[in-house]
Amino acid sequence: GKSYFIKCFEERLETKNIPHLCLYGKFEKDIYNLDIEEIINDCKSGFVFIVDAVNEMSEKGQEDLFQVLVDIKKHSKELLLLIAIMRWMLTY
Repeated sequence: GKSYFIKCFEERLETKNIPHLCLYGKFEKDIYNLDIEEIINDCKSGFVFIVDAVNEMSEKGQEDLFQVLVDIKKHSKELLLLIAIMRWMLTY
């Protein structure tokens, strides 16, 4: 589903050497492991930032992520931001 699509999309970015970061909220509950300075430096020439399952991050992690996105946007000429907030459920 959604997470698989994001994984495949990230693989394409990698093969095309496009600067990107994919943050999986299911595994990263906060942003303490992110190197914000490195992201900001990479953003100067264009950057793709993908966040999957942000709803699974801690509340503090979501708040910190929002602030980081604001900071990144200030330094980025071209920023593509993809955020997947929730999982879709189908019931048969």
